[in-house]
Amino acid sequence: MYRPLIIRMARNRGLQESDANDLAQRVLLSVALSISRWHKRGPNDRFRHWLRKITRNATLNELTRKPIDLAEGGSAALQFLNEECTDQAAVTEFETEYRRERLGRVLRTIRSDFEPATWRIFEITVLEGRSITEASRELSKSVGSIYAARNRITQRIKEAIREQEEHDE
Repeated sequence: MYRPLIIRMARNRGLQESDANDLAQRVLLSVALSISRWHKRGPNDRFRHWLRKITRNATLNELTRKPIDLAEGGSAALQFLNEECTDQAAVTEFETEYRRERLGRVLRTIRSDFEPATWRIFEITVLEGRSITEASRELSKSVGSIYAARNRITQRIKEAIREQEEHDE
């Protein structure tokens, strides 16, 4: 789950695709070797917070280890190098990417719980952002059935995310 997140964070900081993949591998290896030393110290401590710090430090090391090519995202790299380690924007970006990855994983997991026609309603009205009325016309379904189907999937998503959050604690 975390590999795509690490790669996106590294790419957003100006690393090329191959370097971002290498960095993700190094970060995950580092985590695997030191996971036994990580302990939750408080109720708000999360594994992903620790991972964010490791990813940030590894990215910083990667960027300072080699010359910055301004043609290859170097301006993002320079900005990153000038940020404070406690930069709230970086924390927010990591959390946003984490939530995006978690949602994608949940959607892939629960999709098989629903009939294809029900899932199509969700795709049209939520993922594509089209109106209930438009979905109703396109699928020849009542507005009420569109709302009901979308609500069932939305509730299942919330449930799956809640389960993941409980597991992460």
